[in-house]
Amino acid sequence: MRTVYIIYIFLGFINVHSQEIQSVSFYGNSRSSTSMIQREIRTRPGASFSSKTLHEDRAWLLREGMFNRVELEMIPGTLDSLIRVLVILQEKSIMSIMPLLRRDSRFGISAGMEIVIHNAWGKRQRIKAFSQIGGEPGAGISWSMPHSSAPFQMNWQAMINHYRTPYLYPDAKEKFNYRKTNIHVAASRPIHRHWTTGLAAGLIHHQAEIGEQTLSGSTEEYAYYYEASSCIDTRDWPAYPQSGIMLEISARRYQAAQEQSLIQTRLHGSYYHTVLNNNILAIETHIRWFNNHAPTLYKWHLGGGSTIRGLKTGDLAGDNAINATLEYRIPILYSRHPLEGFHAGYALVLFIDTGSAWNKGTNIANRRWETAGGMGIHAIWGQYVLRTEYGYHGRGWGFLSAGTSIKF
Repeated sequence: MRTVYIIYIFLGFINVHSQEIQSVSFYGNSRSSTSMIQREIRTRPGASFSSKTLHEDRAWLLREGMFNRVELEMIPGTLDSLIRVLVILQEKSIMSIMPLLRRDSRFGISAGMEIVIHNAWGKRQRIKAFSQIGGEPGAGISWSMPHSSAPFQMNWQAMINHYRTPYLYPDAKEKFNYRKTNIHVAASRPIHRHWTTGLAAGLIHHQAEIGEQTLSGSTEEYAYYYEASSCIDTRDWPAYPQSGIMLEISARRYQAAQEQSLIQTRLHGSYYHTVLNNNILAIETHIRWFNNHAPTLYKWHLGGGSTIRGLKTGDLAGDNAINATLEYRIPILYSRHPLEGFHAGYALVLFIDTGSAWNKGTNIANRRWETAGGMGIHAIWGQYVLRTEYGYHGRGWGFLSAGTSIKF
């Protein structure tokens, strides 16, 4: 009897795990096309049933921001070896309006509004428009469509931005006003769910009050560029990650009149890991350089809320730059249920930022390296994050920065 019992359990195990998916049905997608949703998941008719794949598909649909809720149900198929999967969806509203806010140590306060149309025409297309006034006035509109239909299976993006602002960074001999308009078009192909590689091209129009600030050396310049990039992104929730990595490499060539060109290369990486009591350890590194001396409007700038908090915005400038950040995020009254599409609450943040920027030919001993530390509060509500942070770099009183997105 014992031998028979063991064989029975073993055969039962084989039967359960060899079930085939008979059908996958979707409910609640009044706006999103069924073919688009099916394309985004790996659970499909004819495949072997896998609870792990089903779990990953649910997390992916929520991560991509199309739905507020994704529920899965399994019911028996027409045969014992078959199973049917029901996907019950709650779509996000078609439009969201979010305020934009930035408090900068050099440019002051900028405020505006961003309007986003989600999942336009049911094909995951997103249209985003923004406008802001204050220290850094600007406006722009962008369109994106991830993972278009066969046979191309491409991600597409197009945008146009316009900024009008004074150049207040200390690396210029004198302050001047300038305008910048950027038209950008990109196409990338997913090699894997978390890995894409692609090409981009664009046109930049610069208008500066004084010459020698542009690539061509004139007060008005049209420069085009083309770019190749590759990105690996396994972050569980890009708006406020708790785990995963993001690695990106890109190379861009600028070309202006009279064969004047410049090549920039960027390496960007971030890492997130959950530690004690759901605290988040976050690390970021950013390396970028030009192949030659860069004119004023192309130089890299460090300092301020997006690079070295505690250092005045743009205090470091050069043809090459490197900066790194270590953050420890401590959730306070924070509710996080990624499989229900819900993230809300507050987090206390402790950070250390460090970095340097220098021009071509500068001796290592003469390169200025700055480090700052501080703390802040992050308020999270879904895709919306408001942060306020104070940084100190050992001199003066330090700086307070604020914005409507996290640093990384």
